[in-house]
Amino acid sequence: MDDTNKLVKSVISEQLGSNISTVKSDSLLVENLGMDSFDAVEIIFDLENKTGVKISQEDMLNIKTVKDIIEFIKTAKEH
Repeated sequence: MDDTNKLVKSVISEQLGSNISTVKSDSLLVENLGMDSFDAVEIIFDLENKTGVKISQEDMLNIKTVKDIIEFIKTAKEH
């Protein structure tokens, strides 16, 4: 597991109050992990601060899984 993967899973598990082992790459943020709009805002804010990658509300609409967030951040860091 690389650093971005660990960071994203850590931030999500901390915000949702769940064990990091339950946050899988293929987990659906809403359906599997129970993320609501408040959680989404907090997670985005935390990830933006920790990675320097801006995640817009429009971008977030296309993000459905933990892997989607990881890939978004990795792609943004490459550019």
